[in-house]
Amino acid sequence: LMKRIVEVGKEKFGKDAAKKMKAGGPLKNPIRDGEFKYGDGTFFFNARSKRQPGLVTNVPDPRNNGKPTRVATEDITEVFYPGAVVNVIVSVYPYDRPENKGVSLGLEAVQKVADGERLDSRVSAVDAFDADPDALVGFEDDEELVGTSTDAANADVEDEEDELAGLLG
Repeated sequence: LMKRIVEVGKEKFGKDAAKKMKAGGPLKNPIRDGEFKYGDGTFFFNARSKRQPGLVTNVPDPRNNGKPTRVATEDITEVFYPGAVVNVIVSVYPYDRPENKGVSLGLEAVQKVADGERLDSRVSAVDAFDADPDALVGFEDDEELVGTSTDAANADVEDEEDELAGLLG
């Protein structure tokens, strides 16, 4: 990726583009040092797209000749999260605006290959709070309330977990 970024930079800005793309240089480089955020030896980049990129898992879809399984729109935020292990396809392009110049990345497609440690510290509300068994006092005979608030919610969570497990292998 870095080689391609330098090639595109040289094509647009000349043979000394690589020097100009170093930290603090006049040309912006999309690759950033991640040491401060993620630890020693790490790098990161931002890639954007005006249209939604292709989103798949590495699980073969038997309905599509074993090609990767597409991720449904409603599942995107659960499948793709900060820390998920992914493969990406990006396009590399130069930009030259009055306020700044450099090389950027366009996000074309993303494939989830594994779960990773969350980098955003987000926790599940179900895991973060305790239930209060006394909250149901007086409602023991109210099948609609008890069934809807506990059994159905637990069934929904189990269904969602089974669905995600099926997507991720």
